[in-house]
Amino acid sequence: MKVDLKWCDLKKIGDTKFVNSMYMWTFAVPLLVKAFEYVEDEKLIFQIFQQQLPISTSLPFSWSMFYFSALFLALGNLIYLLKCPKIIKEHPTYQSYVNEGKKLKQLGPYCDDISFNWGKLAEEIEHKNEKIKLAKRSIKTIGSVVNEPEIDVEDPIHYFWPMHEFGDVKFPFYRRTCTTLFIVGFTLFGIVALQNLWAVVSFLIAKT
Repeated sequence: MKVDLKWCDLKKIGDTKFVNSMYMWTFAVPLLVKAFEYVEDEKLIFQIFQQQLPISTSLPFSWSMFYFSALFLALGNLIYLLKCPKIIKEHPTYQSYVNEGKKLKQLGPYCDDISFNWGKLAEEIEHKNEKIKLAKRSIKTIGSVVNEPEIDVEDPIHYFWPMHEFGDVKFPFYRRTCTTLFIVGFTLFGIVALQNLWAVVSFLIAKT
């Protein structure tokens, strides 16, 4: 089954603290592996309140699998940060755009970012508005009423959502690459999690 996530979907993944923490692990894991190379004993003994506490240094999962999990997730997030359209990253909804006090002209940079055809959309909105005005004038002569209000061509909402939807599917190659990296990264992390779960279950069974 082909998975083709849109930027809005990838944003929900890329903005999580979990994925953002993967950058740290891509640097930390090699250092930890190197550090454990100098530990000869499989167990370290700590003395706490005159009680010996053994800590195992042999972890129940593959360091390399965990590293590549972090690497794939970090690379996927990097592509998201670099290629996701700004209008998607900064404003997942129109309400967030309005809440920042932005007006029509502030859509300009977002338009340029995705090479959106602003002129064509403006013409379509103006044409639709003219049709409404014409219908009102025509029907007014015969005493009828047109309930459809005229379009405020200066209202950003008429431009925001068409641009948002256009940007959501922009750069398909990068979207699919980002999606693939996230899927592989989460799959590897899932395997690591299962390895840990199995280790815990095995430990509990051995203790019973």
